[in-house]
Amino acid sequence: MSEDLLNKIEANAKDTLEALDDIIWLVKPSNDKFSNLGSHINEYAIPLFESKEIDFNVNFPDSIGELPLPMEVRRNIFLILKESVSNLIKYSKCTKAGINAEIVDNNILFEITDNGIGFNPEMTTNRNGLKNMRARATRIEAAFNIISSPGNGTKIRLEVPIKDAKLFGGS
Repeated sequence: MSEDLLNKIEANAKDTLEALDDIIWLVKPSNDKFSNLGSHINEYAIPLFESKEIDFNVNFPDSIGELPLPMEVRRNIFLILKESVSNLIKYSKCTKAGINAEIVDNNILFEITDNGIGFNPEMTTNRNGLKNMRARATRIEAAFNIISSPGNGTKIRLEVPIKDAKLFGGS
């Protein structure tokens, strides 16, 4: 076997193990807290930022660590944040990035920012990443916004309502 083929097999095996880890994390009921979401995002994002030598800041406030996040809400938030970070790493060419969460007007506001090359979010593409993020946000009745333009970096905003009891395990 060639070395290239072995490297591809190794990369595929690693990707499969990471996907299984995400599935196990997503379905585990004891992870239904905001603090667990923050930890899992850190585990995913920090090694990627460090591998690309990106100066970064990740801020998930302890003050809302006990906020319950039912599996479906947690799943969609995580997958949106994961896709945002993945796109940032692949395409932004940034030197600085941030992931921030805070409570604003009965919403959890997530912002993923970078100082990279930016892009036109209205440009039609055959890729599914942005389409999937928008669909996931709609599923959890969240607002999803991309603020970017060529040469000006990117900011992705996800506002998840916390007042809606049905989204957060209430009646």
